[in-house]
Amino acid sequence: MISGPTGCGKTSVIEQILARLHRPAQSYTCGASTEFMDLVGQWVMVAGDMVWMDGCLTTAMRHGHVLILNEIDLVDPAELANLNAVLEDAPLVITHNGGEIVKPHADFRFIATCNGNGNGGDGIYVGVQRQNLAFMDRFNVIKTNYLNPDIELDILKKVTPKIPNTIAKRMIELANKVRSIFIGEGDDDNIELSVTFSTRTLIRWAVLTQRNKGAGCPLSYALDRALLNRCAEKEEVEAIRSLAIGLFGDSFNPAENEN
Repeated sequence: MISGPTGCGKTSVIEQILARLHRPAQSYTCGASTEFMDLVGQWVMVAGDMVWMDGCLTTAMRHGHVLILNEIDLVDPAELANLNAVLEDAPLVITHNGGEIVKPHADFRFIATCNGNGNGGDGIYVGVQRQNLAFMDRFNVIKTNYLNPDIELDILKKVTPKIPNTIAKRMIELANKVRSIFIGEGDDDNIELSVTFSTRTLIRWAVLTQRNKGAGCPLSYALDRALLNRCAEKEEVEAIRSLAIGLFGDSFNPAENEN
């Protein structure tokens, strides 16, 4: 299980590692409505006949794929408890398909990603549920975080090569300031934020900045659309803008984009 904040690359790093190892994978994004049988399979109508179709779990177990379940802590713990035996290397019994027994392939692996660590939500990630202790006890848990600034700079160079290094470095610095405030580690205890600056948001800001270079102030114009328009309160917008002005000075002028 890989646990970490939104947009830090949990799924991406798994997919990149598997690609380099030439390992096939089944990837499924969970939600509050996800049920165990969604993973196992279902009967479907094909040319007038009912045909059993394997789900991602069954396919991975049959063929030795890696199963990646994203956002697993959004699922009802009672549904995930059905995976306990599978996580102990036991066969999968498909009662809906005549009691078929699917033995796990030797190469079958199970990886889950989540924003929490199984202890439930803290108000930041809506819908996250506290997971069953017996289920969580079957995992090796790896905590991850956002990339270090040098790596994020390399990413921005590849994605938005027309943005100067000095500007890209300040964009990353702003992202890290927002992240620190979001988790309560900022210098100003009076600022609280309902949004954070994921690597995904950072990339979106850079792409929009490069794409909208004709705007009055591309940095401000793009930041509004990448992050600030999601803020719950006006005070949050002003706080992040103040941080941006402190980093970019005269090159960051929100007033130029108000019209």
